[in-house]
Amino acid sequence: MKKTLTNLAIAIVCLSNFPSGLLAQTTLNTGDIVLLAFNGDGEYSPGITQDGYSFMPLVNLEAGTEIFFTDIGWSNEANAFISYMGNNDMMIKYTAPTAIAAGTIIRNDEMNTIGFTAYSSNTTYTTAFFEVFFTGNSTGDEILVFQGSRANPTFIFAASQRPVAWDSNIPANGADGQGSGSALPPGLIDDVTALSLPHFDNYAYTGSISPATKAEWKSRIGNPANWTGDDTNPTILNSGSYTVTDAPLLNTLATVTTQEVTSITSTTAVGNGNITVLGVPNPTQYGVVWSTSANPTVELTTKTTQGEISTTGAFTSSITDLTANTTYYVKAYATNTAGTSYGEEVSFKTDLGTDVSNYSGNASAIFPNPATDGFVINSEAETSMVAVYDISGCLLISQQVDKNSYVDISSLPKGVYLVKANALITKLIKK
Repeated sequence: MKKTLTNLAIAIVCLSNFPSGLLAQTTLNTGDIVLLAFNGDGEYSPGITQDGYSFMPLVNLEAGTEIFFTDIGWSNEANAFISYMGNNDMMIKYTAPTAIAAGTIIRNDEMNTIGFTAYSSNTTYTTAFFEVFFTGNSTGDEILVFQGSRANPTFIFAASQRPVAWDSNIPANGADGQGSGSALPPGLIDDVTALSLPHFDNYAYTGSISPATKAEWKSRIGNPANWTGDDTNPTILNSGSYTVTDAPLLNTLATVTTQEVTSITSTTAVGNGNITVLGVPNPTQYGVVWSTSANPTVELTTKTTQGEISTTGAFTSSITDLTANTTYYVKAYATNTAGTSYGEEVSFKTDLGTDVSNYSGNASAIFPNPATDGFVINSEAETSMVAVYDISGCLLISQQVDKNSYVDISSLPKGVYLVKANALITKLIKK
């Protein structure tokens, strides 16, 4: 387990029992993750795979799923990882940053570090990362893949390129007392879920990549005859799609857009949305949600619920029970088992309204109506706040008047206006 260290911008933490996150994650079974390549002799250049390793899930991974990779061997005598951990021995945790579909190739090297964290027994290497598991060791090495914790691992896959792939008796501190060797990890089967390969610095799976079931992929990748090794140059994966035919479709959010609100009145409007991508599975609910506050969500009761939908396209929703002369914020939405997605937010303002209704206060009226040059507020109140609007709700005149005072509208053109005196709205016609 002696490695070459090289600088790499990836976090390293010193601890004897690395932490496991608290996020929801996919619990993996043996063979659910397979290794596809490990290269130790290639410096990065276009078309050349550099030092690093590649793996592939044969099942869908939830965001937050954690998978560990290590070159620390397994002691069958102690039934634990070898306790001796040299300065260059590492454990790497991969945390899926998003949901990942089965058949996705994931790479960890100097150019691909997102989601990877390295754990070392030596705090000296605070910005270091081992070059690759199998590099620079004349006696070979191994890579073990597992979930859980160092104290209680569940092994998923492994690969060895040592003269004796899996030792029969490995003490707690390794075959040489300094961490060397590894027994076959419990639960894995040699050349099925634990590859035994000759000693080369570089390996890649080069067998068939035609669409196959999970079991077929495990059989292909677990067969050493489908791997190509080289002790000098990096080996390259076959290019193309790696499809797991019996994996369920990965749940994905719908894609939704929001258009401008139309048919606006004082109490109603029409919301407009468009589902451009249904997501997987199809939405079980869609519509629009609105509020007088920005960023409305479906937790609100002020939304339409238009049920299941199986086709993309534009839709309309009736927005009701609104307050006159008020600004509202609207978003289209669609919900499936992956979650709720929203279109961008739009806003609109309801009309001022033309209905005359009672209000809490003194009654008032305007006279004359229709009017030519002005009108009087006939109110029991000593003073009134008067506002004159055009039909679109644009404020034209605002003034405070005394009881029976005259409001001059001579500057306004002939037409229909709305007059609000205190809490009363009245339609006014100017001749």
